[in-house]
Amino acid sequence: MNVVVQQENKEEREIRIDPRHHGFFVARRGEILSQIGDEFGGVTVSFPRAASKSDRVVIKGAKDCVDGAVVRINEIVADLVSWWINVIAVFMIP
Repeated sequence: MNVVVQQENKEEREIRIDPRHHGFFVARRGEILSQIGDEFGGVTVSFPRAASKSDRVVIKGAKDCVDGAVVRINEIVADLVSWWINVIAVFMIP
């Protein structure tokens, strides 16, 4: 019975992240991915191989943990986009 309950709580979710941002997550031997896994109950986050140009990212783990990891990943992506917008703005202002 316990195994069935554990299985029902597991989730695999696919999200889309622009391949330009993948390097941030997998750099330094996946340090950011390790932090996300530690912070959210050991979820695993799988990015496609760099050569594939795919934007498909898969997060697996307990449902609540996957939910939190997805929110955190989206926050990081939003921060990256904001940072790039600021960098562009600095160089575009005369």
